[in-house]
Amino acid sequence: MDPKIKAIVEEGPNKPSLKDMDLELTDRILVEVESDPDLDAAFTRYNDYICAEILADQLSIRAGLTEGVENEINGKTLKINLIKKS
Repeated sequence: MDPKIKAIVEEGPNKPSLKDMDLELTDRILVEVESDPDLDAAFTRYNDYICAEILADQLSIRAGLTEGVENEINGKTLKINLIKKS
């Protein structure tokens, strides 16, 4: 597995729990990830795999993302925002 993707799907120190985010395991989510030139290609290439691993309906790369929680991925700090689908 690409080490960049392994870092994305594994538990991180800042990864909030479902309970912290008022989510249930059966909730459908959308994920927004802050754009980074070194990681965007990996997010795009492994989009389906990442979504399957984290049970997301969609993963979008967003430039200038202001919402979400900061997480370290491969030495980079990126914001990741989870949105509960209604």
